[in-house]
Amino acid sequence: MNMIFPQWQLTCKENVWKLAFVGTMHFAGLVVGTAISGYLADRFGRKNIFILCSVFMAITGIAQGLAWDYNSFLVFAFLNAVGTSGVYPLAFIIGVEMVGPSMREMSSIVLNYFYAVGEALVGATAWLLQDWQLIQYALSVPPLFFIAYYWFVPESVRWLLARNEREKAGVIIKRAAAINRRELSLQLLASFKTENCVPPPTPTKATDGDADSEKMRENGVGGKNEIWRAVCDIFKSKTLLIRYAIMLYIWAINAVVFYGLSLNSTNLSGNKYLNFVLVCLIEIPGYTLAWICLRKLGRRCALSGSLFLCAATCIAGGYITKGSTGAIVTLFLIGKLGITSSFAVVYTYTAEMIPTLIRSGGVGVMSTFARFGAMLAPFVPLLGTYYEALPLLLFGAASFSAGLLGLLLPETFRKKLPDTVAEAKQMNKATPIKKPAAAAVSEEQVVVSINADGDAANSGDEMQPSYTARHVEP
Repeated sequence: MNMIFPQWQLTCKENVWKLAFVGTMHFAGLVVGTAISGYLADRFGRKNIFILCSVFMAITGIAQGLAWDYNSFLVFAFLNAVGTSGVYPLAFIIGVEMVGPSMREMSSIVLNYFYAVGEALVGATAWLLQDWQLIQYALSVPPLFFIAYYWFVPESVRWLLARNEREKAGVIIKRAAAINRRELSLQLLASFKTENCVPPPTPTKATDGDADSEKMRENGVGGKNEIWRAVCDIFKSKTLLIRYAIMLYIWAINAVVFYGLSLNSTNLSGNKYLNFVLVCLIEIPGYTLAWICLRKLGRRCALSGSLFLCAATCIAGGYITKGSTGAIVTLFLIGKLGITSSFAVVYTYTAEMIPTLIRSGGVGVMSTFARFGAMLAPFVPLLGTYYEALPLLLFGAASFSAGLLGLLLPETFRKKLPDTVAEAKQMNKATPIKKPAAAAVSEEQVVVSINADGDAANSGDEMQPSYTARHVEP
């Protein structure tokens, strides 16, 4: 963006805020796009909306390169973020669901590795081209070719089954079985025939309706009344309000520090392009650290420990502003590693503290709140104009406060997931489920925990992780 300033005569010090405001508009677009893409994906399918978002992202990105002034660039940046918000989460869901349960955990990690590599390629492209319009075109034209995915990428089988389009799901399953040289049982093949689908019974009497409602509750499927009742019960509980308020704060701090460090990397000593690339690539060991800590240390220690690591290195980096460039960059990278790990852990931790009936929606609320926090991130590096170390010191202090508050939360590792608000209140007193030492995060939980960009709310209700009271062995 600094390349645009001379062209649009925005070099005055009082106009520097306009650069940060572009980032704020980007995050505002993500908030809007999150809701839109999630609804459309529920309605029209994961694959179709993924392709639509990719093409829309490409077109608006090209439009940014053709922008004639600051205001038009701002509008296209907002629209570009609306499209971008649907690309990653839908690609993540489709990719994870393509593999079997035993590979789901690893696939979720590898997908995030590629996300980090993609971020790094943005910095490398800017380093190579050094012209903002060429950069926009180089990054925006390739997604147009994603249209070809329509013929190569299958639709989500779970989405098709949820829509009762069993024959289409059967075609995809048969194709996968043929590629993997596996034989499907006759019973499974028969289940994909529409005529074998039994519609849910329609209650004809009040007693039948009550019985059906009871069965729905037993199966974890509640109506709107049950959901609102659970929400009201949470607002009546001081314990849960304090607990979830702490989680909201931690989510907001994670977002501000995570994105703030990425943006502030260009203000470090040395090559700003190389610094940005390194800050993106450090996310790979950050995701790996989260995966290990979730399995070995539990949720609370993994979360607070990651935040303390970020806090210590950011504060140390802030006080060594006149020291070795290598030392400053190293501390900065370790800080980014810590906040990446924290952002990954917080997904699993949050989901395990929320009652089953509102778990998906609860994670979505936390993720959306984090987006609002991220809107402040572009302005934090501007504080360096007043005191060079201030951004890093602020990131460190915020991470430290979030880490301390995290210690007040209950441990959820190897404990029964709360199905009701009453069970959620008693989590501090819950007895850990005795499992072998190898027991760890369930498949569904890992899918949530590694998605550090905060987009669990995008995936739609039937695509949300199906948390149950039992623990699943990895």
